[in-house]
Amino acid sequence: MKQKWYKRIMLASVVVLLAGCGETGDSQEEATEKESIFSLDSGDLNYDKREEYSSDEEYPELASFLIDYYQIPEEYLPETRYYYNFTDLNEDGTEEIVTLTIGETTTSSDGECILALEKAGSAFQVIGDFRNARTPVLICDAKTNGWHEMAYPVYGGMQETGYQKCSYQEGQGYQSGEEDFLEEIDAQAGLWILSDNLIDDWDKGDYLTLGERG
Repeated sequence: MKQKWYKRIMLASVVVLLAGCGETGDSQEEATEKESIFSLDSGDLNYDKREEYSSDEEYPELASFLIDYYQIPEEYLPETRYYYNFTDLNEDGTEEIVTLTIGETTTSSDGECILALEKAGSAFQVIGDFRNARTPVLICDAKTNGWHEMAYPVYGGMQETGYQKCSYQEGQGYQSGEEDFLEEIDAQAGLWILSDNLIDDWDKGDYLTLGERG
């Protein structure tokens, strides 16, 4: 479905990210697998950036979980968007879920809400709760305690522009602190998920919502 190409321009440590998602694949028939190239205006470096767009399949169980978790009032559900990717964060053969929620009750000038979830049967367990976050999310090649580290852009509001890195801690899930803030990041050091163009999606009505649209 979402076979979208677009360029992001990064000005030194200031990242202008309007969204995005898609993983490098072998053919264009694989709708969620793409590879794109972006450039730094401040230099002459070009990088191959691995990206993956979010799934475009309705996921009612996930939608219900997000509604309950964020306590979203019913009247906001038709215009509250959600995006998600499956990704094996600890390479145990079972995929986790990274999901983004955008709406009146979950979005601020500082960013959106992102969760990392484990699935056990019909239940979801939160292993990462990131607020004031931007997309796309980098699933880093580097690992901590056997789990891939993650990083996401931060900007807007009173925040300093950069990236927040998160690492998995046993019994605590993904954690981060002030020392994990990065002004720059190696864009090649992992896979960027939730890479959809959120503004373009909104303009085209190309998105999933937590409630039925009128």
